[in-house]
Amino acid sequence: AFLGPEPLANLLLLLALLALPGVIHAPTQGRALMWGGLAGLLLAASAYTRPASYLLWTGLGVWLALARRRRWLAAALFMAISALGGGAWVVHNGQGFGHATFSTVGPYTRVYYRAASVEHLATGDAMDAIYTRINRRVETLLGHDPAAADAGYMHSYLAATPPVAAALNQVADEIMGAHP
Repeated sequence: AFLGPEPLANLLLLLALLALPGVIHAPTQGRALMWGGLAGLLLAASAYTRPASYLLWTGLGVWLALARRRRWLAAALFMAISALGGGAWVVHNGQGFGHATFSTVGPYTRVYYRAASVEHLATGDAMDAIYTRINRRVETLLGHDPAAADAGYMHSYLAATPPVAAALNQVADEIMGAHP
């Protein structure tokens, strides 16, 4: 069996959502704090697995605080743990990659999953040929020699620095603009 990142992120998100009613219905403030802390940890873990849920704590925290005003401390704990989890990763990416953002794979996903698919549908070209063209365009925009870039070169762009992210986004825009 294989539990890839998407199902694992969804499972952790589900568990976080299932923990939130524990805050509302807990018999004591201590138990409400426990449920709020657990929900925050699970939501942060879900976001670390797949970044789609990393800002979900904002809406859920406000809902939780309004749903049971006497449990505002548990709602605040949930929000603080979720925010600290996401914030720590933003700081990590800022120090490690010079790009203070939660996810550095957004431009990669945009060009290699979306734009490459658009180009494939528009041209019928093989995916390896499309990936090679994209990689060479990115290398040209970065001021590098594009001759060494082949189809597998795309994997070197996963943790995109700001210049790489800008080049990936520009190529995606050009492809999608050429094939609306």
